Amino acid sequence: MRLKDLLLHLDDDPALPPSRRLVNAIERAILERRLQPGMALPGSRALAAMLDMNRNTVVAALHDLEAEGWLVSEPNRGTFVAGRPPSDPLKGEGPHEGEPTPNPAPNFDIPSRLSPLSAQDPEALVLSDGLPDPGLFPAAELAKAYQRALQRHSRELLQYGEPMGNSLLRGA
Repeated sequence: MRLKDLLLHLDDDPALPPSRRLVNAIERAILERRLQPGMALPGSRALAAMLDMNRNTVVAALHDLEAEGWLVSEPNRGTFVAGRPPSDPLKGEGPHEGEPTPNPAPNFDIPSRLSPLSAQDPEALVLSDGLPDPGLFPAAELAKAYQRALQRHSRELLQYGEPMGNSLLRGA
């Protein structure tokens, strides 16, 4: 896709960062139907070269547009215009005629490649919250073990080791 096919008009407002100007331009192109649903966008490198922008700026703008629901990114395929633009209650935009009202709660879709990671077994014991009880840690025993090791083997422990690793481990 060529830049003339994109028909992007970046804002001239110097107060806006370049990534926000690109986000605004792509949103406008989608709302004005110059970019149709399902249409593929050029890759970030090509888009950066066409717009004479830093690639990181383009990538940040594409990530913002994807997070807001304007674009859909598919691994190994590319970035595409979403099926329909998201509604924005602050801008007075709502669903199009005959379309259901979207859920007002903030959310996002989990890509299908991540769904096995996010699915939870109902019988699994979740231990992700909280911290372990520091009173259960054998700190005194560990301190004594360190002290004993340093008293007995300080010369060897405080020197650089063999570059190829421990000879006993290599032998095993």
